[in-house]
Amino acid sequence: MNADLSEDLRDRVLEKLGLSGVPYPDEQGLRQLYGAWCYQVPFDNLRKMTAMLSAADGALPGSDAADFFEAWLNRGTGGTCWPSSNALYSLFASCGFHVRRVAASIHDTGERNHGSVKASLKAGEWLLDSSILTIDPLLLEASPVETRSALMRREIEPLDGTWLVRFESLPLEELVRCRLLDDPVDGAFYHARYEHSRTAGPFNHRLYARRNRPGEVRVLSGHMRYVKTAEGLLTQKLAAAELKQAMTEDIGFAPPVVNEWAETGALALSMREVEERSPAERPGGRAADTAAEV
Repeated sequence: MNADLSEDLRDRVLEKLGLSGVPYPDEQGLRQLYGAWCYQVPFDNLRKMTAMLSAADGALPGSDAADFFEAWLNRGTGGTCWPSSNALYSLFASCGFHVRRVAASIHDTGERNHGSVKASLKAGEWLLDSSILTIDPLLLEASPVETRSALMRREIEPLDGTWLVRFESLPLEELVRCRLLDDPVDGAFYHARYEHSRTAGPFNHRLYARRNRPGEVRVLSGHMRYVKTAEGLLTQKLAAAELKQAMTEDIGFAPPVVNEWAETGALALSMREVEERSPAERPGGRAADTAAEV
């Protein structure tokens, strides 16, 4: 996975993130840049589904950081963990931060099924995750830490020489476990795991898109819409036209990319009820638990 960014592309990304310039590579700059990412860049599988269902040639989309960012700038798309982590790594590196790609295991199975990023500052090590989107970077401390807000609960503790993170992820009710494993890994490792996710993964069969907004989290999972605020959780089943509208209004996808996605058959797949899907496709199914990308 190529992580190089030109200064022009970096500056266009920073501008869209709402930053007036390159942040200084200290804790304040770390929080500023990561917080802006968490509010502006969605976690989603839209481009991946489109590529897989259309049998597009070449690598899965977003493997190259420049491709990831051009798509986000022009079409509002993000990506799943491997391409979005690579892009996040490249953006922070281009701003002068000392960052590393790392591999982790969602559900703590030992399977390297999740990519994340660590940053090193004088104050310590920080976890920057493009999938969990915690808004505040997580300091990797020597003792357990739990933080709660109206929108997210997360726990992180040192365990067996690494860290175990637990976090909320709509629409799941229980906390998701994520154990940090290999540190560092390179772009080739990310690319191999992303390509392997073609054969098994929870993001191959139906839409998943999440976007933070001030005071709320919005998630589209299949044809279900979830909006969490301080007042509680709103759950809504959407018709096909409503789902396409929510993809544009809730997540920020450009209408043309939504239409391309729908024309591959992805819309029809996403409208299916969970009970209609095979066990491997369902949340908690064997393929989901051992997926190459979470």
